Amino acid sequence: MKKRAAILLVAASVLAVAGTELWSARRRGGFIGRARGQVAKLVDAKRIGEETAAFAAVPHRAGTPTNANVAGLVGERLRAAGLKVWNTPYEVELYEPLAARLALVEKGGPKEYDLSEADSGDPATLAYTPDADLTAGVVYGNSGTRADFELLRRKGVSLAGKLVLVRAQGICRGMKAQLAAEAGAVGLILFPEPRDQGFAKPAWPDGPNTPRTAIQRGTMLRYYLYPGDPVSAGEKGVDTRPHVPALGVSQAVAIDLLSRMRGEAAPEEWRGWLKAPYVLAAEGPRVRLTLKGQLVRKTIRNVYALLPGRNPDARPVMVGSHYDAWEHGAVDPGSGTAVVLEAAEALAGLSRGWWRPERTILFAFFDGEEVGMFGSTKWVEQALRDRFEGLAAYLNVDSAVRANDFVGNVSPGLAGPLDRVLATVDDPDSGRPIAESRGTFQLPGFSSDVSPFLGLAGTPVAEIGFGRWYPVYHTRADTVEWIRRFGDPGFVRAAILARVLALYAGALASERVMPYRFAELCAHTRVALRKMEGGRIPGDEWRPYLGDLPRALDQFESVARRWDGEARRLATISESRARKANALVESAMASFGPPPGAAKPLPFGRASVLLGPSAEEGCVAEPLAPLAQAVRVRDFASIRAEAGRLSQAFNAARERLVAAEWVAIGRGEAVPQRGR
Repeated sequence: MKKRAAILLVAASVLAVAGTELWSARRRGGFIGRARGQVAKLVDAKRIGEETAAFAAVPHRAGTPTNANVAGLVGERLRAAGLKVWNTPYEVELYEPLAARLALVEKGGPKEYDLSEADSGDPATLAYTPDADLTAGVVYGNSGTRADFELLRRKGVSLAGKLVLVRAQGICRGMKAQLAAEAGAVGLILFPEPRDQGFAKPAWPDGPNTPRTAIQRGTMLRYYLYPGDPVSAGEKGVDTRPHVPALGVSQAVAIDLLSRMRGEAAPEEWRGWLKAPYVLAAEGPRVRLTLKGQLVRKTIRNVYALLPGRNPDARPVMVGSHYDAWEHGAVDPGSGTAVVLEAAEALAGLSRGWWRPERTILFAFFDGEEVGMFGSTKWVEQALRDRFEGLAAYLNVDSAVRANDFVGNVSPGLAGPLDRVLATVDDPDSGRPIAESRGTFQLPGFSSDVSPFLGLAGTPVAEIGFGRWYPVYHTRADTVEWIRRFGDPGFVRAAILARVLALYAGALASERVMPYRFAELCAHTRVALRKMEGGRIPGDEWRPYLGDLPRALDQFESVARRWDGEARRLATISESRARKANALVESAMASFGPPPGAAKPLPFGRASVLLGPSAEEGCVAEPLAPLAQAVRVRDFASIRAEAGRLSQAFNAARERLVAAEWVAIGRGEAVPQRGR
């Protein structure tokens, strides 16, 4: 459809239908209490497995006909659920690999390394890497972090003019390339280190681990500077392309290269599980690296579906995944796509009966995530241009099941509502509520489709799934057969995740007043400040520059705890009071995002005052990132400025919460004028 997604989202919410059933559901325990049993019956593990298999039947990179076919399958399923469906195409420049060679330079002639996992017309190069034809020595650089390269320097190992062999996991690839270029290296070679998998088991197909000849694909774009199409980023003055070439190789190639290195034994934490020495080699084997690719103008396509809400003024909840893959992509993203579809169908089924959401739910299936969050960035950029007021939350599922442990990357304010759901869904192994066994929630990062929502719009986000890592990530072994045998036999955990997602999205959308937990923002900020105190600069040196922040935080916390404690009373207030209070609560959370009516968007990563991309690791989120960086570099003027920005946000949010208290339940200190 030609209408802009943001306009459609706002206009469609006017279709809201009032009903008495929702009030009845609140009186009987709220949405979760009434829906949990029905959602468990509506979610079908067998269907999730069948759809994952359909999505992963053939390789389907962004911009290919096979990926367009997956988009068609997604749209068909959404229409069959009775949802309003449309898609939006975008023209972008996609990287196509043409050649990738690596040869050992020997006296008797070159020895060509085998990169045959890519023997399908898709050389295993890393997207957007510069072309190269160079000969250089190879040295080992562990994970390619700043600290790793600093250790090499102290040990007398120069990276100038060298190729650096690094583990593929850890900090994002673009940051590895950036740091390598800063250290003088001419390129990177990345390999999957078995130690990073965390367990020693046979390799696929005999076991779950990485095949010896598997090669990880990925993008080399520095998307932590700005996600999406590098052409669009360049138009905004941000260069996201890598400055040195990079090649992915298999464990077999890494073993041969490591075995030819001589030098001091590497520190224990640098040593992996390959049957080869891990050494700090001043001079390693010389190789010839040849890379060639091209940029081709192609179409990507986002697919959307809408479940209208009752309140046209409430900010919508978006639930999303991506559907493009490097190869078959059964885990990443096939399992996630299937889970979001299953949750969408379950909620659509409920809406045909007793339930109507208070706020609109928009389901989004993004294209071009693997190359750098292209589709999701296009949506957010368009929404910002259209002055769209914003989302209440964005919930994302990328890979549904990587391992058995439930993980959540959650913005402050959305953890409490998620735990309410997890307390009602049992873990399939222990039989006990997932809330009792889940690990510590982490902050959402900048290496998935949550990135543009966080970094450009300051939207509260949550990314959920089982496991953080799996051995066949971005390789040709990421197939449905791997899931069936090792990853998630019977798609049991995928079905559990679909239930959690449906209940989480439904609960957020059902509350007449958005159920943020504002005390979480206080805890997040205090922990971040304490962590800064443990850094290299004594707290008594920089704390005076915080100005009014401690007082603003204390005053906000008092109101936030009081407001969070009133959640149950909010269910009994009148419709008109609830809608007025909701507008103020949404405005309170928006106080921590970009200022309204700004002439131009803030630089990427500055949209939220609560978190941003780490200056050291790129795609990892850092609490109060600008303030933390200012403390690290002893920039006291920036410390004062960032602390002032935080103080302003906490003060504005406090005023709006006080007003919401007064409107909803007759409590509070005063009623300020509604602002941002």
